[in-house]
Amino acid sequence: MVWTTTPIPLLSFICDELGAQNSIAGGGRYNALIEQIGGKDTPAIGFAGGFERLLLALEKEGIILPESPKPTIFLVLMGEAAVNFALPILAELRKAGVFCDYNPDKASFKAQLKAADASQARYALIIGEEEAETSSVMLKDLSTGVQQSLSIAELLTHPFC
Repeated sequence: MVWTTTPIPLLSFICDELGAQNSIAGGGRYNALIEQIGGKDTPAIGFAGGFERLLLALEKEGIILPESPKPTIFLVLMGEAAVNFALPILAELRKAGVFCDYNPDKASFKAQLKAADASQARYALIIGEEEAETSSVMLKDLSTGVQQSLSIAELLTHPFC
């Protein structure tokens, strides 16, 4: 099927520094398009943007985006009981202003520790079935490798809170 409707441009953002494909974003009206694909005659509008082109335009303008912040804590959880136990703790830490990260898609302990290292977090908060049973956590300093067992109260009064 060939659509003959062309948009009536309402707005277009271009960057002359990008060459032939210089449009970053644009939009317009697409009158009669709905009718052409079997619907009623309906006024319509559309908008699209190119993320890669936006990044290229920012680079050409010398605009440097700030680096993403690094988490203070990365959760490493083993087992369903650990997850159920840890999520309220995660909420409390975040409520206290601590930047915490957690990747629920990583299943193995090794993969989670690797993700913690990759995130450049300062600490890994390790919680397994045993910690969930004893209402404790293992806090590992990722820069020194030193681990300590803490109660929830001790964790929530740690200097990073």
